Amino acid sequence: MYCLTIDVSEPFRSALAQSRASDVCDENAQSAADFFGRGMARLALGRRDDARSDFLAAQKDFEWPCALELIFLNLQTGGSELEAIADVRILLRKIESRSLLAARALHVRGIAEQKAGNIPEAVDAFHQATQLYHELNQPLGVAHVYDSHGQLEAMRGRHDLAAQYFALSIAQKSLHGDELGTAITLGNLGRVNLELGRVWDAISCFQSDLEIATRNQDQRGIAKMYGDLGRAYTSLKDSKQAVKFLQKCLELCEQQVFPDIKRFALKDLANNEMLQGKLGDAERILVSIAKLGAESATPYAHAVVNECWGDLLHAQKKFANAIYAFQEAVELYEGENLIDREIATRIKLSRSLAMADQREKAQQCLLQGLRFSRDEGYARQLRNLREAMLEIGFVEGTVIETERDLTTSETATGTSYVKLNRLGSGSFGEVFRVFDCWRGDVVALKILHLDKVYDSTERARLLASARTELSVAGRVNHPGVVHVYAIGEFADGLVYIVQDYVPGKPLSELMSAITAETTILAYVAIIADALHALHQAGIVHRDLKPANIIDKAGQWPVLIDFGIAHFPLMKSGASSEILGTPQYMAPEQALGEPIDARTDLYALGVIAYEWLTGSPPLNLESLEIDELQRQIRETVPRPLSQIRPDVSPAAEKLVMALLEKSPSKRPSSATDVAQLIQEMAENP
Repeated sequence: MYCLTIDVSEPFRSALAQSRASDVCDENAQSAADFFGRGMARLALGRRDDARSDFLAAQKDFEWPCALELIFLNLQTGGSELEAIADVRILLRKIESRSLLAARALHVRGIAEQKAGNIPEAVDAFHQATQLYHELNQPLGVAHVYDSHGQLEAMRGRHDLAAQYFALSIAQKSLHGDELGTAITLGNLGRVNLELGRVWDAISCFQSDLEIATRNQDQRGIAKMYGDLGRAYTSLKDSKQAVKFLQKCLELCEQQVFPDIKRFALKDLANNEMLQGKLGDAERILVSIAKLGAESATPYAHAVVNECWGDLLHAQKKFANAIYAFQEAVELYEGENLIDREIATRIKLSRSLAMADQREKAQQCLLQGLRFSRDEGYARQLRNLREAMLEIGFVEGTVIETERDLTTSETATGTSYVKLNRLGSGSFGEVFRVFDCWRGDVVALKILHLDKVYDSTERARLLASARTELSVAGRVNHPGVVHVYAIGEFADGLVYIVQDYVPGKPLSELMSAITAETTILAYVAIIADALHALHQAGIVHRDLKPANIIDKAGQWPVLIDFGIAHFPLMKSGASSEILGTPQYMAPEQALGEPIDARTDLYALGVIAYEWLTGSPPLNLESLEIDELQRQIRETVPRPLSQIRPDVSPAAEKLVMALLEKSPSKRPSSATDVAQLIQEMAENP
């Protein structure tokens, strides 16, 4: 029950203290204290118009307490949030600053700030109200503020934090005998669990709430729980149970006249019909909602009904109409600052836009959702957004990052990379498997120790070039090419690259176990196809080797590591050395000459030769740079058939062509290589 800011008379005082509002909501009122007490009882039971009349009747004797409850009622019935904020500020200047009325006023101000979208101000007001209630030894007041704070966090999509506040509220209310208040918070906790997919936990909360509401003859609470249970069983696709509870809700709404609850129950009934493929029945139910009239609907209610219409129209393949319905819902959620719901509806809108061949608008819609998910902290939507992006064939470009940190879970923030384990290291740096708090997923993060190789001027120049190239590479959408999410720089100056974490073993660990020519060539063809996707985007890998190809789940080779691939592999000066893996370098690359897509084809030839024969085409171990460069430039590998007599002539011809010293003598493109292998498979 709401904290009383005046000393009301009996029987209202005892009934409110024992959460028996229904016992006195129609009790005769004589004095101003009676009217105020009855008004609080009616407010608790959702009888807002009756509560308003009682507060107006008591206002002459209790000006500020009644004014505050009228402000609160106005907020609940669609009044101006900004006007409410201004009115509460005026009231706070006129009343005792350390009083119960001031604590209640701070609470109401927080609710108004939240509705206005002023989240930091709302949180601050809730904290002030909580502190003052604590000082005044009013645990139920603290519990009520926890409820509001939980609703704020749920609105922001931070459902685990919301559940924490609701649990704290339930504990306080249970300890101090506020049974009806406990029921209300149980309903809130159930709805949060439903959003998190914890359906049976939600059902447990709803059933407990229903038991308390029934014991207290709270007809509105009973109707609401029937509706929530119907929604929960709909999510379980238990149509029989869902319809049973929704019908009970609708019957009670007809008897007691709860148009707002009826609206949501009808929407959920329509959703249930859609899940069963009964689109015509769902449409008839949604049409009936319009007959309830717009005056009883909040903007949120209009939004969820529009969203439901969008779902139906999309299922009916009426994509233009679905787009309109989803857009209306998005605008309403945006107006109510319900960003979590807005993001979820943007995902639906993007799918309808894509089906209507409005792909650019679909991409923009998802990008806006991504910005919200990252900037506002709605990380739980990131996976859904990425799934939608893949579904419509949209790949987000590489991001240039700053102000990120690499840390442990104990010190992680919303922008942290959290170390999970070290995957390996090389001459350029280390690779970690990390959890990206910003993207809400596990990724691979490679730290480049460029300071060991380049001076600051050269490093800055190379970074600018790499960022340009990686931003293009990040747009490549191919199952055989790892997606590059970002390139960035930590506060200590270390440069890093973020890409998909690809589970599996590197090709270097599998080659000895796979010896059949047809299998090897099939892998080479897939790698060539992935290279073609890169080359089409104007990207040369530069560091293709078995260690940089992951056999994903033992089924598909994926090109990884766009780390040193975007930096020159020669370091000049007195201590000249080749950076990278010389064994797989084409002559033009090892000599520091211009390179192109055919440079990668040479590396592909080395991989194929090594895989088919068990040894690399050239023995370059322990050579000084000058001799190494000469060998790569001049030494012709032995023909494949001299090492492996059973190799087919066609395979030998292709691999030796890939290893030609002159780029002009190699196959002209990676797709030509894939096509040649396909022809070899069809004509053995």
